[in-house]
Amino acid sequence: MSLRARIHRKIGFSVAAFLTLFVCSGILLHHASNLNLDSTFVDSTLILDYYGFDQAPSAQSINAFALNENSMLVQIDDHVYLNQQSIFNFHGNADKVIAAIDVLQYTAFATQQQIYVFDISGELFDVMDAPFPVMNMALMDEKLIIMQSDAGYSQLDDNMLNWETISPDSITGRYAPILWSRPLVLQPEQLLTIWSEHRRTLLSWTRVLQDLHSGRIGGWIGNLVADAAAIALLFLAISGLTMGRREKENGSQSRSKTLQ
Repeated sequence: MSLRARIHRKIGFSVAAFLTLFVCSGILLHHASNLNLDSTFVDSTLILDYYGFDQAPSAQSINAFALNENSMLVQIDDHVYLNQQSIFNFHGNADKVIAAIDVLQYTAFATQQQIYVFDISGELFDVMDAPFPVMNMALMDEKLIIMQSDAGYSQLDDNMLNWETISPDSITGRYAPILWSRPLVLQPEQLLTIWSEHRRTLLSWTRVLQDLHSGRIGGWIGNLVADAAAIALLFLAISGLTMGRREKENGSQSRSKTLQ
């Protein structure tokens, strides 16, 4: 075996593992939509920690609201959780939960422009546009939603269809309490519980496969290995062609000698 052939063989063995990984990850990425890899998320603690999702954010950076003694609503990034159940995703929008309350068998939270209402199972029941930017939200008479804005106070009718302007006197002069939305600072154990659930939604398998395919998963070392493997594959292609051509020429020469 010639020196060129021995080098070709050794390099081929060296890049075989990378080539296998490259081909398999490429096939999976090609069928990512059919395999639902974009919506399938990594649950491995080891992989999540490697990607830097091992540190929970501070409690002060999270929007949390106490609904009652045993229930809370929490927004982390663009996800909204009712207790430990994910009930809504803003899908990258910059919307921020301003207030949240319990309304009989429903839970409602407000952004500046909209009110979202969920049933007891956490399913989205209705979305309503707020007439003015929401500053706060409250429950009156255990069933009526009150909204506070720069323009004053508005009340949602019994059918939860229309907003009616009400005077400040009807708010301040009442004997029955009005239950305003209450911000909540999460305790460390509550924060860790929510974070352990939330971080399972941060890393899709498509992202991991893309990083494997490109070598980015190993940082600058992975990029260097990927570049080296690409150069090695180029060398294999060129050396394979040249060796094939030389063998063809040698074969032609041998046949010519035989005929002579």
